[in-house]
Amino acid sequence: MGNLQNLQTLDLRGNILVVLPNTMSRLRNLKHLLFPNFYFFTSWGIGWSRVTFGNDALTKVETLKCIRAVDLIRYDAVIPLRNIRDLGIRGFTSAKEVCLVLQSLNSHSQLGHLRSLWMELEKGEFPKLELLSHCHVLTRLRLVGALSQENLSLLPERLSKLELRLCLLNQDKLSVMEKLPNLRILRINKDRVPQKWVFSVNGFPKLEILTLVELPRLEEWEVEEGAMRNLKRLEIRNIPRLRMIPEGLKYVTSLGELNICQMEWAFKNRVRVNEQGIVGEDFYKQTYSGKYTPQAYAVGGVVLTSFIKAVSNVELNPVGTLLRAIF
Repeated sequence: MGNLQNLQTLDLRGNILVVLPNTMSRLRNLKHLLFPNFYFFTSWGIGWSRVTFGNDALTKVETLKCIRAVDLIRYDAVIPLRNIRDLGIRGFTSAKEVCLVLQSLNSHSQLGHLRSLWMELEKGEFPKLELLSHCHVLTRLRLVGALSQENLSLLPERLSKLELRLCLLNQDKLSVMEKLPNLRILRINKDRVPQKWVFSVNGFPKLEILTLVELPRLEEWEVEEGAMRNLKRLEIRNIPRLRMIPEGLKYVTSLGELNICQMEWAFKNRVRVNEQGIVGEDFYKQTYSGKYTPQAYAVGGVVLTSFIKAVSNVELNPVGTLLRAIF
């Protein structure tokens, strides 16, 4: 591999496991390097080893995804990334390692050029992320690991896409997050959120896509009138204790797609029309003043498109027919 001196893009995603030669560190002209979730380096085809990138090995790289922290940090020093724009690092084992990477990027004046950032912390809590305030063009951020309320308040206002996983969210943290003025896409995944949380009036003013996945403690979700007023798509997946969709969802007139997956049958039955044409208790929450249904439904993981105006039970029956096809 070391002979491919003109190679600029190496995309290894989609592979379950990749074994790479140590000579990969000689590829000096790489601009886009995307690792798979699991990869190893080998020396002369015998045994596993750790790749040794020289200080100039990644200087031209603009996209670096899914690299392990251990391959980027050596003896408390970070390999320089002087042209990085899109960065994804997994396997941080301490807050100190996170600080080392952010400080290195700041010292090379690269924080101001980052467009997307993904950091996965395996142990402990993220350190203070005040350096993220230097990320003036950062629009996409993914954080995996415990996150303080203060860190949420330090997120750049330009963020349009945010994914949080295992961040230990609570109502106070949510109240900070919903003030992000330009956030359009939010995904909350595998988090121990409280039993009840509230999306307050005027919260998430530009949010268009909300995905909630595997929130085992959430039982009640309240949406105040005026919250998420631009929401177009909502996905609720595998939240076993959630009893019903929020009452306030009926005020979200922009909602065009509701996707319900891996939920209890009692929950699903509340939002659909059954085979006898009986409307579920929460079906009206998908409408505004009982006049319009969302344009797309998904129950059980399949999205169905509908342009039905639900103004009477007769007009609701066709929706029930569509939903029956996937139950």
